Amino acid sequence: MALIASGLVKIVQPGGAIVAILGPHETFGELAIVGGSSYWADAVAATRELELLCVDASAVHAASESSPAFARAMSRALVSHGRVLHEKIRIMSAGCVERRLAALLQHLLERFGDELEDGSMVVQIALSRAELACLVGATVETTIRMMSRWQRERIVSTVDDGFVVHSPRRLDEILGGTAGAPLTPSAPR
Repeated sequence: MALIASGLVKIVQPGGAIVAILGPHETFGELAIVGGSSYWADAVAATRELELLCVDASAVHAASESSPAFARAMSRALVSHGRVLHEKIRIMSAGCVERRLAALLQHLLERFGDELEDGSMVVQIALSRAELACLVGATVETTIRMMSRWQRERIVSTVDDGFVVHSPRRLDEILGGTAGAPLTPSAPR
């Protein structure tokens, strides 16, 4: 099991699909320990610098059995992973590709965004167009067209280590003013 002290981690399935992006104070690997199996995905650094605290499975088992507080912390971590998966479902059911991409970027802003002096927000996670497409269930070509259009419209631009969202309000408008609310699927394009 690993605890992320600093940096971000992508959890990637064997086929290359990104299942989750995790950040500081989050853990991964505990599901495999609790389930008594090997971890089903790879953990890949999503930032240039990453600091992890790794804990052996036997130590996790011993701490879970001897410390109720540790067992509760493990339970909270597993619930947190469930929430991440629910958020992934929310993004994937947001409707057309534009709405799914807006929901993903809004999610990344909420979790990992930093406000800049001009009111725009930066997310320092370098994701390729193919990774974005995978995260929202779209083709790479459609994702490239959408991101290019958003760049022309000064909604989002790509930087070396992530994205700058120049207009978070515009993402909310694309989602129908539903920031943080459940999304109602619309017809796919």
